[in-house]
Amino acid sequence: AQSSSATSSLLVGLVSAQLVPLSVAVVMALGTNVGSTLVVQLLALHVTDYALVLAGIGAAVAMGTRRTTLRDVGQACFGFGLVLLGLAALQYGSIPIATSHITAEVLRALTSAPFVLALMGLVLAVTFASSAAAIGLVLVLAANGTLPLTAALALMLGANVGSTVTALVTALSGGSIDGLRLAFIHTGTKLAAALVGLVTLGPLAALISHLLLDPAAQVAVAHL
Repeated sequence: AQSSSATSSLLVGLVSAQLVPLSVAVVMALGTNVGSTLVVQLLALHVTDYALVLAGIGAAVAMGTRRTTLRDVGQACFGFGLVLLGLAALQYGSIPIATSHITAEVLRALTSAPFVLALMGLVLAVTFASSAAAIGLVLVLAANGTLPLTAALALMLGANVGSTVTALVTALSGGSIDGLRLAFIHTGTKLAAALVGLVTLGPLAALISHLLLDPAAQVAVAHL
């Protein structure tokens, strides 16, 4: 998935159906949190620029070989290329929003209100149904200078929490007790991390700013 939302929702369903123990699902959910940060690295490093090439090569290898390991590799490359293509579409689709004069003015006015920015990031992640898409928008905003680093980090932290809402709604709409526990653990860990990040936002931004990277890459590193 392009974020941890789909995977965590699936885990809630598996736990509710008693197919996966709660303790195992918690560890897996923590793994999806890390995995979603690696997806953002692909955006920051512009790997999505090569999505069509990767998908094309994968399709050619898969169709040009018989049932061998090479064909499996080609199918995997094709699938990965489609994921990158989806991420690229989400990122490029957000450019008009990121370059809007109104967007810039609103976000600059909220620079001194990190908790409000975090709430906006949460809403963006819920709206896009993907934390990667929301953070992709933050990367564009940071790259074109619309957002200072502290504001970009606040939006990013809020988007992290927003990615847990899908799993939480899934659990509340008919999950078992263990499913609810998993959803609350998933939301609670990200919420706790976001609160720590917001409280220490100044020192965090100062630390990240020492990295000799462009603003978008600095946000991606902070996310990781």
